[in-house]
Amino acid sequence: MKLELRRQFVHMLAILFIFVFQFLGKWNTAILLFIGVILFIIIGKIRTTKKIKIVQKFETNIIKKYERENEFPFKGAITLLLGIIFAILLFQENIAVACIVVLSISDSLSTIIGKIYGKHIILNSTIEGSIGFLISAFIILLFFTNPLKAFFVAIIGAIIELIPFVDDNLIIPLVIGVLLTL
Repeated sequence: MKLELRRQFVHMLAILFIFVFQFLGKWNTAILLFIGVILFIIIGKIRTTKKIKIVQKFETNIIKKYERENEFPFKGAITLLLGIIFAILLFQENIAVACIVVLSISDSLSTIIGKIYGKHIILNSTIEGSIGFLISAFIILLFFTNPLKAFFVAIIGAIIELIPFVDDNLIIPLVIGVLLTL
């Protein structure tokens, strides 16, 4: 439980990329995030293939505190950054910002609420967590669109977030962005 709470706190910090986006612009932010993806992949690959002292220290101090066992190192961070890159490159600025906020806040809240209060499991998630996603996404989306569209987009986002075989870090910003564009 502590591991997931730590992971979700870091996930929520992705909202800070909005400021990077505002300051650096679309392409510079995308390039910066893509460099982050490449670095995470390289470090993850080195970690799984070679024993380098600095990587071992990094693993002890960082990776073991934030990464799930039996998962490619930094998988969550890599897919989170890719989801943000997709949002930034594919959608207008205000829609990209909405996608990033929903991804960082609503996705994290669904996990936190599900872990703490979840009692009713559906498709590897909890109904309580999905309701947390729905409510938080709806409130966030009210800043970007009308209430009816915000509710519709939040419902679809909550349903997508439930699907266990889809990486929500990648799909949530795409679905939210497409629906807000319509």
